[in-house]
Amino acid sequence: MTPRKDDVCRLDVKVSRDIYDRIEELAKASGAKVHHISNKPIVSPTVLELINIGLAHYGENVPDTSIGNLPETLIDEKIQAAIAPIIAELETVKKL
Repeated sequence: MTPRKDDVCRLDVKVSRDIYDRIEELAKASGAKVHHISNKPIVSPTVLELINIGLAHYGENVPDTSIGNLPETLIDEKIQAAIAPIIAELETVKKL
């Protein structure tokens, strides 16, 4: 059965060559089909499986921020440390 257009979303992802090579090795080890032109293993099913494993691992705890699973206090500290130089520069400019 062919999936409906609404059932599938295309995702383009850039990864380091090292990560891609590791995914390709996993694909080979799991018996992935070989592309008829490039003669390389087709890695899409392996990538999808890795995504599913990651989602299952995180379950309902997938973070809503790009900061990850850091405690709120640590996030606040990181933000404060990142903006401290900017605030100091603004204070200097205000005095001029």
